[in-house]
Amino acid sequence: GASATFAIGQLNLTSNTAGTSASMVNGPGTVFAYGGKLFVTDRGNNRIVIYDPAPASSPGTITTVLGQAGKTSITLGCSASSLILPGSVSVANGKVVVADTGHHRVLIWNSIPTTDGASAVIALGQPDLNTCAASSVVSASTIAYAGGAWTDGTRVVVLDTSNNRALIWNTFPTTSGQPADLVLGQTSFASKVAATGSSGMNTPYAGVYGNAAGQLFIVDELNNRVLVWDHFPTQNGQPADHVLGQSNFASSAAATSQTGLFDPTGVYTYGNHVLVTDASNNRVLVY
Repeated sequence: GASATFAIGQLNLTSNTAGTSASMVNGPGTVFAYGGKLFVTDRGNNRIVIYDPAPASSPGTITTVLGQAGKTSITLGCSASSLILPGSVSVANGKVVVADTGHHRVLIWNSIPTTDGASAVIALGQPDLNTCAASSVVSASTIAYAGGAWTDGTRVVVLDTSNNRALIWNTFPTTSGQPADLVLGQTSFASKVAATGSSGMNTPYAGVYGNAAGQLFIVDELNNRVLVWDHFPTQNGQPADHVLGQSNFASSAAATSQTGLFDPTGVYTYGNHVLVTDASNNRVLVY
């Protein structure tokens, strides 16, 4: 029941109007802080908004937008500078990695843009920056709905939602269409079967995070759980070490309890704490 201090995207703490401007957003999904800046996936406006510096009062002023040519634009398209329903944003070593969910790809900027509509330099999941359709082929180079992405500036992890898997690049990609090095949730790059167990996944979406201790957390949404690897995976289909939201790796039922989850979507660690956005239970759980 604690009161928020101020609202970003609204003039005050009692308004909730959606908008497309330098101070308003529409259906924001995830946030990411880096270097004093705040990055927000403004899903309804098909863009990423950057506040530099992070706001200290309502409503905050957006300094740069990615995915649109300007702060009042909501144009759709397929190019190096367009986004549709971005699922997440991650920033490390000055590199910006965005899950461009509706375009079945992940876009990468090698430096933090300072002008609206800046073009990405790399697309993962597509052969080039001007291809946006889902591929009928399941391989190390394709993505069907990029639900989430995370990077530490070297490694990149992408949740390939409709293919029920996570793709890992062990070194930072340098070209569009570059194949992933590892796959989790499947035994090979050609498989996309939804499953439970310590090695299976069912529609992982948005939530992926690697912490400074070397652990990897992936939200396995339709299995109503979060999978945890104690050490960063090194093999295809490597089983998780722990599971949150379920009492074992075989179960997948939704629950509303101290130990249950219902359609979790996000995960983050802070110090020794783990935070999980438990979407259909309308709450955030703190471990």
